[in-house]
Amino acid sequence: MKTVTLTRPWTLLLIAFVIFIQIIALTPSKLEEESEVRDQETLLSETEVLEALLPGDRILAPNIPKSKVPDYHTQQYRYLSLQGGVKQWKLQAESANVYNKEKLVHSKDVVIELYDSSGLTTWVTGDEATYHFNEKEVELFGKVKIKLADGFQVDSEYLKYLTATRTLEIPTSEFVHGYGKNAEKNRMLDFKSRGMTFDQVQNEIDLKRDVIFDMTRIGKDPPNTKIESDFSHIDRNSQTALFVMNATTGKNKFVKLNQTGLYVQSRKMDLSYSNRPEVVDYLVARDDVYIEEKKKNKITKTATSQHARFDNRENLIILTQFPQVYQDKNTVTGDRIIINRDTDLIEVEESNAFSKGK
Repeated sequence: MKTVTLTRPWTLLLIAFVIFIQIIALTPSKLEEESEVRDQETLLSETEVLEALLPGDRILAPNIPKSKVPDYHTQQYRYLSLQGGVKQWKLQAESANVYNKEKLVHSKDVVIELYDSSGLTTWVTGDEATYHFNEKEVELFGKVKIKLADGFQVDSEYLKYLTATRTLEIPTSEFVHGYGKNAEKNRMLDFKSRGMTFDQVQNEIDLKRDVIFDMTRIGKDPPNTKIESDFSHIDRNSQTALFVMNATTGKNKFVKLNQTGLYVQSRKMDLSYSNRPEVVDYLVARDDVYIEEKKKNKITKTATSQHARFDNRENLIILTQFPQVYQDKNTVTGDRIIINRDTDLIEVEESNAFSKGK
């Protein structure tokens, strides 16, 4: 009988094989349990992902696909719009979700830079924004602030930016508050309205409803001018504002101006808020004009006409188109009447009537 002798390497290999079989065969449950624990620690359900990316109690933007996991989620999101190699606008956000099928980006903590052809920048910030690639529209929600290049600011809770026309729109359902100084920095402007449109190309603002416009001269004891109207168109280049009433509001509706010692109402008013030397008439009132002058809260003089100019240099009121002035039971009429507010003198051109009260 022959005896087989194993060399040392083969002996070690056999021992290692036996140990491996024992591990696999005798302790499978422990390895499986450890694998299950690791899976539970690293994998999140779709619901948990949605809750992390779309915390429902903080979403302001409507029509976000809340039941769908975004195709992309990114921090420090950046988007730059170019046209012919020229920057049009740029969006920056702390975070953003991208939905490819809906062609939608939903971002949070947003800053948008809007560039105009002269190189000036309008800044817009908001809590949230959505960008619709098909419509080329950006909508902002929550604590929306617009800061124009000259520092004038507008606050609202909602804004739509139409990228094709460079127009900012706020519907009449939203309250708007604008404030800042004029170009010469010697007048404070403040307006409130329901709804607004800002044409970035023309540099013009439309206040759509329930307008209250305040202008205060900066200096000692400045007179405050307050105008109320249904609608206002503001040309920021010429620093003028048109105020009108809607045609359907009835015959008793007027644009109203209140100032220290002066009350004016009419169907339309044009106001210049510039202090440039070439500006003569800071206010023109048209159609069914009625004026009251007051001293110590007492009416001292009233006037009516179809057209009234307020001369800023000479402190004059020039009345035309059937003007009449009433003072101390006296009535003056003529083709053109000039009231000097400093001297209280009345000048009548081509007077056709004078009535003295008893």
